[in-house]
Amino acid sequence: MSGKGFRSLSYFALDYLKGSKIRKNLIDIDEKMNGKRDSLNELPNLLKYVNENVPYYQDIDETNLYNFPVVKKNDIMENFDAFQSKENPNADLHWVSTSGSTGVPFKANQNAKKRNRTIADLIYVHNKNGWHLGDKYVYLRAWVSKYTVSKLRVFLQNYIAVDIVNFNDEQKESFRKLLKNDKKIKVVLGYASAMENFVHYLEEKGDDESMFNINVIFTVSDNLSDSSKEKLERMFGCPVINRYSNEELGVLAYTPAYCNTFTLNTASYYFELLKLNSDEPAEPGEIGRLVITDLYNRSMPFIRYDTGDLAISHDQDRNHITHLTSFQGRMADVIQDVSGNIITAPIVNNYLADFHDIGKYQLIQHGEMEYELKVVCNTDLYNVEEYKRACKQFLGGKAIINVKHVENIPVEKNGEYKTIINRCTKAI
Repeated sequence: MSGKGFRSLSYFALDYLKGSKIRKNLIDIDEKMNGKRDSLNELPNLLKYVNENVPYYQDIDETNLYNFPVVKKNDIMENFDAFQSKENPNADLHWVSTSGSTGVPFKANQNAKKRNRTIADLIYVHNKNGWHLGDKYVYLRAWVSKYTVSKLRVFLQNYIAVDIVNFNDEQKESFRKLLKNDKKIKVVLGYASAMENFVHYLEEKGDDESMFNINVIFTVSDNLSDSSKEKLERMFGCPVINRYSNEELGVLAYTPAYCNTFTLNTASYYFELLKLNSDEPAEPGEIGRLVITDLYNRSMPFIRYDTGDLAISHDQDRNHITHLTSFQGRMADVIQDVSGNIITAPIVNNYLADFHDIGKYQLIQHGEMEYELKVVCNTDLYNVEEYKRACKQFLGGKAIINVKHVENIPVEKNGEYKTIINRCTKAI
């Protein structure tokens, strides 16, 4: 039996001894994602439970989800105890934490049922897209101390950790050789920005799909542009799955093979897209705030939780959104053009992606009309006026743009790389 088969068999044998909780969740997820069962049947019981057991929601009419307020991360942090269930105060909980690029820590807990659901969601999405339990994979991320794991866990999960905090050419070359020499590696999991950076390096080296043996690539954490997704697919000759998830909730959406539209995990969550400046539903095709209700967490329920992410959906039924056309970045990261219209990272990329000489870029807004474009590129091809012209197409003709050539653009504290930053004091 192969190492992969042994790991998979061992995992589900252990699950069987514990009551087949993961396998039962996998069956439930499959049935709900394929329309055989309605996940919204979970909602009435959830709202009733929350009303009876969670102090923050005790005075709300639980008969309708829309009676519940939209809550943000700060609301939860400022009223943390009020968001905890009173039912099992001493229960054995699984804790998760995140700080994102802001550096502000945020922690949440999950009861056992929610934890099992999160694991099953992950296995389901991976398996559906060519990543099977036991496959050897490489994981590119910022390996800060809280993510350090034992050698035994690394062996059992069958992965190689690659740190991208200082992802310079020397590290890229080491990673390149690893992928070429270790033919047992079937999956690459990594931050989208790191993979974008890496594929640009491979293009410079003249590599192509015949040099690698990867079955599927999963990108996570930050936004992957359509153009970079296509470059990765060409370079490795395999599908690239853009997986959207966060620490406090779990796996929320993914793009199927060779598709740029996100399939939402409606088996485990209820999704809303709301207008930027009100809690009314966004129209089809309009940028909206992604608001999520977790159908399974009872210890610390997330009801109408504003994730801070922006997205677009063309689904006509706004009470049953199942797909997203695109993610548009985070609300905290958007900038404005000279007329005050919102500009998101994908909009910027649409205009700068054709400059193949640019390895990396970062557009910073300093004032209502003042911007700075940092570019990492070959100085022989460096063209300030062309870059300015491209930026003025989406920022406006009156935009004052300072183009700056830099050797590198550092990642944020969490290892993510931002293509746009707003340092303008005027609130959006």
